[in-house]
Amino acid sequence: MRISSHGGLPVERFFEYALLGMLASGYLALAGSGYFARLPVVATGAALAVRALMVSGLLRLRIPARAVTAATLAYLGFYAADYFFLSRSFLQSTVHLIFFLAIVKILTASTDRDYFYVKIIAWTELLAASLYSENSAFLVYLGLFLLASIAVFLSDEIRRSSRRAPPATSPARFPTGRLAAFSLVLSLGILVLATGFFFLLPRTARAAMSRFSPEHYRLTGFTSEVDLGAIGEIERQSTPVMHVRTEDGRPLPPGLKWRGAALAAFDGKRWYNPLGLGLYTLVAPVRRGLFVLANGDRQRSDTPRVTYIVHLNDVAGETLFFAGRPEFLWLDAPVVERTSPGAFRRRFQHPGSIVYQARSFLSSSDGAPESEPSEWNEPARYIYLQLPPLDARVVLLARNITRGLTSDFARARAIERYLPEHYAYTLDLPAQQPRDPIAYFLFDRKRGHCEYFASTMAVMLRTLGIPSRVITGFQGGVYNPIDHQQLIRASDAHSWVEAYLPRLGWTTFDPTPFAPASASNAFLDRLSLYIDAADVFWQEWVLDYSLDHQVLLATRMQDASRRFSMTWPDRMAGWTSQEAAAATRFFRRDGLDLLAAVVALGLLGGFGPDLFRRWRDHLRLRRALSGAARPSDAALLYQRMLRILHRRGIERPAWLTPLEFSSSVRDPDLADLTRQVAAAYNDFRYGGQPGGAARMAQLIEQIEHL
Repeated sequence: MRISSHGGLPVERFFEYALLGMLASGYLALAGSGYFARLPVVATGAALAVRALMVSGLLRLRIPARAVTAATLAYLGFYAADYFFLSRSFLQSTVHLIFFLAIVKILTASTDRDYFYVKIIAWTELLAASLYSENSAFLVYLGLFLLASIAVFLSDEIRRSSRRAPPATSPARFPTGRLAAFSLVLSLGILVLATGFFFLLPRTARAAMSRFSPEHYRLTGFTSEVDLGAIGEIERQSTPVMHVRTEDGRPLPPGLKWRGAALAAFDGKRWYNPLGLGLYTLVAPVRRGLFVLANGDRQRSDTPRVTYIVHLNDVAGETLFFAGRPEFLWLDAPVVERTSPGAFRRRFQHPGSIVYQARSFLSSSDGAPESEPSEWNEPARYIYLQLPPLDARVVLLARNITRGLTSDFARARAIERYLPEHYAYTLDLPAQQPRDPIAYFLFDRKRGHCEYFASTMAVMLRTLGIPSRVITGFQGGVYNPIDHQQLIRASDAHSWVEAYLPRLGWTTFDPTPFAPASASNAFLDRLSLYIDAADVFWQEWVLDYSLDHQVLLATRMQDASRRFSMTWPDRMAGWTSQEAAAATRFFRRDGLDLLAAVVALGLLGGFGPDLFRRWRDHLRLRRALSGAARPSDAALLYQRMLRILHRRGIERPAWLTPLEFSSSVRDPDLADLTRQVAAAYNDFRYGGQPGGAARMAQLIEQIEHL
């Protein structure tokens, strides 16, 4: 990617910039996946910046060949260590190798063979990015890569041809703008055609490519074992976790909780579900894809329900999230696993993104009429009341808060109100894990995130003999009016409490205070919604595109065509009558003005191009006569001479060259002048002699006065 040695021709510079763009777009596509460590990404970006300075001529850098060889041999040893000990992944360690090769070639490429390797590296980057990237930004990078690739191959062919051509016929200036425009049009055409083929052709390589698709980062706060503080770490992230759409596309109730895992046991620092309590059971569908998750008594309840479709991203792992208490689940799976009361996860499936439909009860309690829950037995009863060794002050505080209250419901409500009134919300975690997190939160730090509030309330309830458990999931989200879906991010992660109360069953309590509102920008918020809607479309209609989507798309097109064919005569008749009335009113009011505008446009269309051409030629002629002519202006001066001769009745046949035409002129003086004009024309047009324009202008003036 160095400047050409053949006089610094613009085609060389255009080729180098296009090749740099090709490499940069592949790099951005790979770095945008967010899957790789920061060091190789930053190092490659820095190398690209250095190369851009080198191509522009602002920096000169030459790395000795021995240093490149030594670095390459050293990295081959590191590659084995990366594969066996660091990344432990063939695909990821290979991509790290691609980053290294890209850095080397970016900084050292100087020959056609080096340029060929750079093209291969750029193509490999984009191919790897297609396996890692899951957002719509990949389409932007793909378009940029295609544009740069076309520009690279076109300019490369031109520069190779110019090297073989004689210097006298080499163009003095290279049409950079035209080549860039042609590359843009060609790349857009390729994208349009590829899009059509994508939606028409069946997906045959999906299963094979899924084997090479890497495992992505997953949230770890919704499993059957969660360390205290894990939810707070999740809340710091803004990664989209799921998108939810109701049957009618309306927003869901504000502050709706999405139940993920219900955790029963607490050892002072972590919540978990112990084995041996019968909580883990497999649920089979009653028919293909339909699971009944609530018992008959709950199904007969008149509690309000909501039906919704969830698009769950793969960062959530295997946990299924439900609004309220799930009643029915529609999921294409042979079985789901019940991990605890009201909590489920998929089993025996690839842990990628999934789509499922559910119907749930919207209530703070499960509405079960039994005096005790169906999973209640002595081991389970004990686990919901079990406590680790506690600071005595915790027990005393719980008793002081609930002094004088007689019902379990009143005691629970009192603790739920007390905690947000006396403690503050923060996402900042302690510098180190305290020995007793609950006592440290209550009596020392007095601030924390939802997990500390929920754990403290559950522990206090158990000191009062009220069975309780901690629930992890999400709360709220943002309704996107663009695609009519509820967007739920990792930052919406939440923990709350369920307490078992007589005649109410498991009832929800949330002692966490409202988090302080962060500053926002209306434009950026709106832009983020558009980006999210594009990502949802990309995920559903590109990454997850299948035969079912093809059938659905064909059905929609058929229905739209049928509706149009049935209604277009009526629509056309109504539109015709309305437009006719509007046209009559318009002509009565503005008919003369319209006629004048039509005449003016007709005159402009008929004479405008010729006038513009004459005006442009006049400006070029004045520039040529002033001594600022370009080689392309030689033809303009010669045409002026031919017009002068035409007025004298002398015509130049199209098959004669300028010198041959001068020999055919009968007037000796005129023939000599035309011969000198032809010689000056050849010197200026093909020889690049700047004095040829002035010489032509002088000779043509003599011809005009002859």
